[in-house]
Amino acid sequence: MRRRQSKPGPLERRHYRPGGTVTITFRTTKEIRRKLEIEARQRNRTLSDTTHMLLAERLKTNFYTSEAFGDGATRALAMLVAQMSRRADSSGTSWRQDPWAFEVLKTQILELFKEIKPKGRLKPPPGALLRSAQRLGRAFASGLISFLYVTPVGLLDNPSPQALNALDRMMAKARQDLDIKTDDEIEAEEIAQVKRVLAVKGDTK
Repeated sequence: MRRRQSKPGPLERRHYRPGGTVTITFRTTKEIRRKLEIEARQRNRTLSDTTHMLLAERLKTNFYTSEAFGDGATRALAMLVAQMSRRADSSGTSWRQDPWAFEVLKTQILELFKEIKPKGRLKPPPGALLRSAQRLGRAFASGLISFLYVTPVGLLDNPSPQALNALDRMMAKARQDLDIKTDDEIEAEEIAQVKRVLAVKGDTK
């Protein structure tokens, strides 16, 4: 019996032009759709546009592998630290809230750095901003930490608007997960506290 040939799909019937768009239909969960809708409202875009933008940003190989997370060795380091954090939390406490779990995590990281430390004499490379590796490291750390409190302009070299937007959202997520308030939020809380104090003093007069 001759097998019946299936009809060509919509993408096969359509002549694709480079730079054009095509329709993709897929199923997802209610939770993911809810998050997409929230993201769409924040971006002031349609749900379709937002989904496309998120996929495009995620598939930008240069941003997610080089600009933000470094080369393969750096990504491996991040993965190992993530595994260490899970081990530190294995006793039922979180390294973010419990000093003991934090010390366990810090010790693991220090031991890892001892293991992977390159061999050779410590000397600054040509063009180093500072002659001391420790001072330069503290300066870099101070700059990076400051981006947890403000918009991370300058964290990437000549970033594209898409990369900067994605990095800003990543920093916002880091602030949320680490329970860190921005400078504006701290200032707003201080102003609110002053207003409460003044209100109490006014009531006691």
